[in-house]
Amino acid sequence: MKFHKSINFKLTFWYGLVTFISGIIILFVVNFIYVRFVNQTLEDVLPGPIRQRFLTLEHDNRGNYRIRDLLKEIRENDAKQIQKISLFVITGNLLIAISGGYILAKQMLRPIKRINKEISEIEAKNLHRKIPQSGTNDEIDELIGNFNNMTDRLQKSFEVQGEFVANASHELKTPMAVLMTNIETALMNKKIPIDTKEYLETSLGTLSNMNLLLEDLLLLSSLEKYKKSFETIDYSLLLKKLIKSLELISEKKKIEVKLITPEEKITIKANPTLLNRAISNVVENAIKYSPEKSVVEIQVQETATNLITNIIDNGPGIEKKYHKQIFERFFRIDDSRSRKTGGSGLGLAISKEIIELHSGEIMIESKKEKGTTFVITLPLDTN
Repeated sequence: MKFHKSINFKLTFWYGLVTFISGIIILFVVNFIYVRFVNQTLEDVLPGPIRQRFLTLEHDNRGNYRIRDLLKEIRENDAKQIQKISLFVITGNLLIAISGGYILAKQMLRPIKRINKEISEIEAKNLHRKIPQSGTNDEIDELIGNFNNMTDRLQKSFEVQGEFVANASHELKTPMAVLMTNIETALMNKKIPIDTKEYLETSLGTLSNMNLLLEDLLLLSSLEKYKKSFETIDYSLLLKKLIKSLELISEKKKIEVKLITPEEKITIKANPTLLNRAISNVVENAIKYSPEKSVVEIQVQETATNLITNIIDNGPGIEKKYHKQIFERFFRIDDSRSRKTGGSGLGLAISKEIIELHSGEIMIESKKEKGTTFVITLPLDTN
């Protein structure tokens, strides 16, 4: 957020402005009164006995006119000096007001900045996290309490929603399996007409896609429970098995999947089934969208604390405006292209949630017509 739009700036600006205007008003009033005093005649400001004596001297001695003019000139010079000093004091007062206002505003807004930082780190996956209260029982503490209550309600809503999706997916799998079995059995009958066979094959394909969608939804709704089943695994071995499992898809398009890893053994804490699924989704996408007879590279680099995996393809690329959206559930850049390649639209969303479950991060680097690189960062097993 830009500083000139912040509450800190606004409080400082208005505090300084009010102080400056009030100082100008005071200066104007003081000068107005003093100017009136200067414009009075000498006789008007002298005490009674002295005034009578002065008037007598005035008529007796013409030099007194000169004395009166000199005294008036002295008072006018004094007024100018007072004006200069007043302006200097007002300017200094304004600077002090701005500095003091800024420090005061910053101090007052410090709890709000802390709350803002805490809120920015709360997501759907960690709604149980609470913002600590300061114990002052002021408006800010009341705001924190209301926010924590809101996250409690949201967490309960998400839990109910997750249970519903899991239960619905589980209940639908059984009738789906029955339908698929019946159709497969019917297709084994060589006496059925060709057009009927085509209808059954189309229905079987649709049911198969629906079954995959149900499995993906069931996985998404129950990911958190898999965190307890983490174990130390050989990361390079996992990638080699993954590439082997995708040979049927890659060989069909004559695409070489090249693995580049460090020679030494790399171990990480993970659920091997989930992590295989996350990376497999990305590599499979790279194969599907790459041109025939091209290369998909999986590059593994090790840092002091992390393991970085780059999955590089030579596909059509993805425009920058879609880089965040492609990890959203059911998002498709091009519906017609997605229908040709198949899939439920949940693959990358599942990959992202699995990677984050492993305390990692997945990012994309891509330009239109220049290929795509998915960067997966995972923490190393330092034990």
